[in-house]
Amino acid sequence: MIGLTACGDRVVVSELQVERLGWDTLTVSADFSQRRLFGGYEPVAPPSITVRLFDSRFDTLHSGSSTKLIVPDRDLGSEEKVLVELCADFDSGELCEQSGFTASRKKYSVQQEIDYPADNGYDKGEYRAIFKLDRLRFGTEEWEQIELPDSFTRYVIASIDSAEGGAIRIPLRRLNGRFNLSTYDNYRDFRYYLLSHLLDYNAATIRFDMYAANRGQHSILASETRVVKTKSRQTRELEAGMFMQEASRRILSGLRTFPIGTEEFAYLNGWNYIKVTSRYSIEMDLSWRSRFIRERWYTLQGTLEVNEDGTDPTFRVVSGNSRALRRWRDRFRDDTVRMNPLGVKSTEGASETDSTNGSSGPDND
Repeated sequence: MIGLTACGDRVVVSELQVERLGWDTLTVSADFSQRRLFGGYEPVAPPSITVRLFDSRFDTLHSGSSTKLIVPDRDLGSEEKVLVELCADFDSGELCEQSGFTASRKKYSVQQEIDYPADNGYDKGEYRAIFKLDRLRFGTEEWEQIELPDSFTRYVIASIDSAEGGAIRIPLRRLNGRFNLSTYDNYRDFRYYLLSHLLDYNAATIRFDMYAANRGQHSILASETRVVKTKSRQTRELEAGMFMQEASRRILSGLRTFPIGTEEFAYLNGWNYIKVTSRYSIEMDLSWRSRFIRERWYTLQGTLEVNEDGTDPTFRVVSGNSRALRRWRDRFRDDTVRMNPLGVKSTEGASETDSTNGSSGPDND
């Protein structure tokens, strides 16, 4: 792009020269001529000049009197248009001329790996991504690696294949880290399409597109897909049974009087899995009796609720025989007891629950 402004008809710019010394430096020069009174032109030197450099958005990259300019090519987009302007001050006014050129051709690449899902709720994942920027070596067709610009950003778009919406943008601020889809915009739509696919097809394909962005240029560098599947009913029933067994062991450990000589029984009456919350609701019976002193039966019925990954388990007593209910009230503060995550071995006894009264002496009922 070339523009010419003259503040009179006495002085003109006969030529503006831009010489590229490389992608990062250039020199500019201009010849000025003044019209003679009786015809013809003669060279004239301006009292002062100002050289400016503008990017494609007309933001000023440089302004000064030096005719040798440093071009911030690393920070510019691939083949971004740049404008150089030289203005000279004369008594009759300012005379300017402009010339355009382009920044270097650049390309981004990435070595990346995405681990998803990292939890049973399909929300969490981990990533590792190393980005690289190359540009064509000046005057050749060979590529050279340069530092990433300060304005460079990277992000991932997570979407459900064949879904009409629900894409989530995940900003990447470090070379590696974790992400939780539930913390980003559009999560509710993403979750809806994910659960719909799992419900309708027993599987969903999640697509992760890795992007690099700089100065309005967005480039997709890599794509990965991950297939998540729903568990079979047999698998979920086995999982519910394992949670029931572990929870009953902890509860009975806090309820029984003697550590040995006690018979313990746990029964799974029914279970339900809620997809929206990724949580089990398990109906169970607990029974125990001691053969020391007097042989007495204790029975309780209750509901165990626990997340699919074993976290946040709670047990609520619903009914039981009078002897067992008295024992429960003696050992626990209320009808509901909260436990440490299931599936993780911890110390025996009531310390595995959070709501014990601390009473552990013999029961004389």
